[in-house]
Amino acid sequence: MAEQFGRFGVTLKGTFDRSTYQESELTDGTSASNDYRDFDQYAGILRVAYEIDPGFKPFVEVGADTRVHDAPVDLFGENRNSTGTNEKVGADVDLFGSLTGEIAVGYLQRDYQDPTLPNVGGVTLDGSLRCV
Repeated sequence: MAEQFGRFGVTLKGTFDRSTYQESELTDGTSASNDYRDFDQYAGILRVAYEIDPGFKPFVEVGADTRVHDAPVDLFGENRNSTGTNEKVGADVDLFGSLTGEIAVGYLQRDYQDPTLPNVGGVTLDGSLRCV
């Protein structure tokens, strides 16, 4: 869903991703299942942007997600279900009319349900170029 309020733009997205892993072929000719790694990820993303001019639109974006694994406990006895959050600031730019892009810097945090797994986080850098 995207709405424009004059120069302000608000976008709200929901996503669903499914990650599956194939069997591993071992050096002795046998195979090992990776089914315990399969998971679904549900996410929501909110972006607010302001068009300074037609070629430059800075934005702020926040997102949250949940990962739910098919197997409640993996092969090592750990629960890898987790929640994640991310925040970023960036801009959409019109470089040459037919070439547009986006660049953003942010921070990502992932918190695991299993207390033996450390939570992780770090700085992110995103960028893209599009020919239109």
